Amino acid sequence: VVEGGTDDAIANQIFSRKGPGCGTYGSLSVMYMQSDGTQNVVRFSRPTYIPIVVNINIKENSTYTSSIGDNIKSYITSYMSALNIGDDVSITGLVATALQALSDTHSPSFSLQSIQISISGESPSSSDIPISYNKIANLYAVTINIVS
Repeated sequence: VVEGGTDDAIANQIFSRKGPGCGTYGSLSVMYMQSDGTQNVVRFSRPTYIPIVVNINIKENSTYTSSIGDNIKSYITSYMSALNIGDDVSITGLVATALQALSDTHSPSFSLQSIQISISGESPSSSDIPISYNKIANLYAVTINIVS
């Protein structure tokens, strides 16, 4: 499963690195031409992107500003962008990431009430989302709700 690059560049790399007589496997087929004109079919797959929705409920404290909410969104976006193919979406990872927006843990600007995640269109929950070997989590939306 390969993310990024052009199909031709990937086929070139796979063919150049595989052993003689070894086949390739995947849902895409690309014709690779060797320098002597011999053509070979190189197969590989692209990941399926899974749209993830993150809902964060926080309670404002006296030093909370809207820029803190923007920082939380930015940290969550960076966290999600760093996930690799097959990486699960972890509630613990999202909690730790959201808490990076706190500049003072002794007098926090917000209290994290909950984080729920879901695949877009499904019901949110506080459970990790397993991602299989041929898929990759892709951030669809982050919502911050202020609760009292």
